[in-house]
Amino acid sequence: DCDVRIINFGMSNIMQLHSSQAESPKFDERWYRSPEYLGNGRSKMELNNHKLDSWGVGCILFEMILKKPIFTGSNYLDQFNQIYNTLGTPNNLEWIKSTECKIWHESLDVRPKKDIKEMIKGKFTEEESQDLQHCVDLLEALLKI
Repeated sequence: DCDVRIINFGMSNIMQLHSSQAESPKFDERWYRSPEYLGNGRSKMELNNHKLDSWGVGCILFEMILKKPIFTGSNYLDQFNQIYNTLGTPNNLEWIKSTECKIWHESLDVRPKKDIKEMIKGKFTEEESQDLQHCVDLLEALLKI
């Protein structure tokens, strides 16, 4: 069975065993949100949209390979910048419904897409070269804007 189940604990608090105070989570769930979500907000997106889930799985797969999160924006604009610095700027902006977000996107310089294979090839052995290409194909399919 190849089902993937991911639970969003982003709104949870981390509790210390001997303390009654909650800590802030050690990650920001913004890092796993699709550009479509970032550009439109929760109120305008279907919560069970498969593109949102696919994007999150792609971010997690990238993180598992690199052993660190791939897009670690400190705010929404920084998150977009980090995504576009890696995946290039999108040509089509029809997916953006927010007027302010669309204006900001239209002001961006065009950024080229980085070679995902080059980014992750050091994490695979020579014997795993076929696995490397399958992984690149999967990441490119999951992290499609």
